[in-house]
Amino acid sequence: TNGVLRRNVEANGLAGRVVVHDEAVGRAAGALELWTNVHSMVVTAYGDGPPREGAVALSVPLIDLNEVVRRAGGGPVSLLKMDTEGAEADTLEGATPETLAAIRQVVLEYHDSLCPDALGRCRGVLERAGFRCLVRPTNERQGLIYARRVS
Repeated sequence: TNGVLRRNVEANGLAGRVVVHDEAVGRAAGALELWTNVHSMVVTAYGDGPPREGAVALSVPLIDLNEVVRRAGGGPVSLLKMDTEGAEADTLEGATPETLAAIRQVVLEYHDSLCPDALGRCRGVLERAGFRCLVRPTNERQGLIYARRVS
């Protein structure tokens, strides 16, 4: 499922530095149904059905952000970049205070059209964890949050 990513890692000589995991990240460990056979911009687990005709459901292992940070050595994490097509609020809400404290900066794309009040939920988690947030909407339903730890 990560064939393009794996080829890009190899083509850029990063195979010794980058580990690709065939997993999704969300609120808690488990499994997640993702849609394949469609453009990655419409791949989400947060729709009511297939995003396009011809989409095929694929069950993938799901881990939480706590596990991601643990695998990265526990921190500090200089930059967390999230583009999870609707899973951003659940992912942040599933993180422990210790995990969030290990992160210095966050850049994430929020999708209110896929996850109601994703912007408010993400911003709330980040601000309570000690981040200052700058919001840059790209339209009325999505945009970017740039968050930097205040202290």
